[in-house]
Amino acid sequence: MKETKECEFYSLARTRASMYLCVAMSKSIMVLKWAPHPFNKFMKLKEIPIDQKIGCMDIAESSSGELRLYAGTQTSFRAIDLGSLAVEEVAFTGMGMDRLGVCVKGIMFEDSFVICYQNIGVITHADGGRENKTLTWRNPLNFAAKLGTDFLVAGSSSVVDVINRESGKIVHVFETKKDKIRALELLVCRGDKLFLLAEEEKDGMKTSSIILIELLVKDEPV
Repeated sequence: MKETKECEFYSLARTRASMYLCVAMSKSIMVLKWAPHPFNKFMKLKEIPIDQKIGCMDIAESSSGELRLYAGTQTSFRAIDLGSLAVEEVAFTGMGMDRLGVCVKGIMFEDSFVICYQNIGVITHADGGRENKTLTWRNPLNFAAKLGTDFLVAGSSSVVDVINRESGKIVHVFETKKDKIRALELLVCRGDKLFLLAEEEKDGMKTSSIILIELLVKDEPV
């Protein structure tokens, strides 16, 4: 697509009935909506001016069908109403950036949006009305992802926690061996499968391996 040439970042977002392509350019965010047959392509829906580099984007849909674009920069998250284009800085009472840390990623679930900062995660709800819930990581966060429909992956270079997004409880832990694995990185998280890259060093030899964490039928990670 010509209009997305030289984009800096993009993400795909699915709602109950539609699919959107969010594209961060140097001075704007373009939101494109998938147009089915006979068009079979993404068509521009909105273009929103920005003044900071975008690191993550996702679209949340309320039960009434209202759409909000969540866009994260290095220091903040913004919620943009795609109907009115009103921009709201996402802030939490009593929690400044010194406590939250830098923005890492936003994760969209069916009825909630988890804003993942380096030190703390905040579970917000698309419809409002319910109190935000906070999650505290054991190590400073390097990456986050959605696993299945109900689990949040929170990872650092040495430990990966799988967290139930409703209860906030850790249901699975993968931790490196201090005398062997040097670092963990997220490769990809698709559906019920999480792939990690483990870089190892032993006796002066460096090797890499891929680790798979998969959900069972009952949505329990193994």
